Amino acid sequence: MQQVFYPGEHGLNLVTKENNRFVPNPSAEIAQEILGHLRREHQYGNKVTGKQIADHFAGLGYGWQQEVVQVVLAVLFRAGNIMSWLESC
Repeated sequence: MQQVFYPGEHGLNLVTKENNRFVPNPSAEIAQEILGHLRREHQYGNKVTGKQIADHFAGLGYGWQQEVVQVVLAVLFRAGNIMSWLESC
């Protein structure tokens, strides 16, 4: 599953290289999709849980595996996006 982190044909661009270091990339398209979902649900006043996120992205229009959602959430958390989102709530 390692190649899924990086850019390329089979990658999601979740990790980029900056100054000879690999860093999380919260700007990756898939990361922005999940973060946007979190923000929308919160704005609607809906409780956002791990199960709700997994069910949403496993469903119609996505069909993502739970492990993929977990990896993206981990990248967002590591990049500080989850904490900053929680603090803004």
